[in-house]
Amino acid sequence: MKIRVSFFIILLVFASYITALCADGRQVKLVILQGVSLSAGEITRHLPGMTITGSDSGASREITVYYFSAGVERYSYSDNRIITFSNPPGTIKALVKLRKGGRLKKVFFVSSSGKSREEIIRNFAGKIMKILGR
Repeated sequence: MKIRVSFFIILLVFASYITALCADGRQVKLVILQGVSLSAGEITRHLPGMTITGSDSGASREITVYYFSAGVERYSYSDNRIITFSNPPGTIKALVKLRKGGRLKKVFFVSSSGKSREEIIRNFAGKIMKILGR
């Protein structure tokens, strides 16, 4: 009976240690502010190997997306009846917080741009991966 209890305790300690490692290393809290026309799935698809959560689960890394624009097509009409077209790149902006032991250690403002929605998100994910060390 003592062997079973000891084995169970060792298994429990080992499982909590593994959970702490996974939560500390791969778990990321993703927050997209209201009014931002972007879904969490669009971002998580480009962050492989990370557990993305929307709840406050004690994640040591947090990404808060506060701005997204896919770009605006501009048509200009001048006095000499010439129509010009411009398509400036779209932009995404986010705040990345890194915590250690529950305390805030580093904060990054991340901005990325691109010609299409997919390119903007792919560029953004690349910058996030560099910050998170992946």
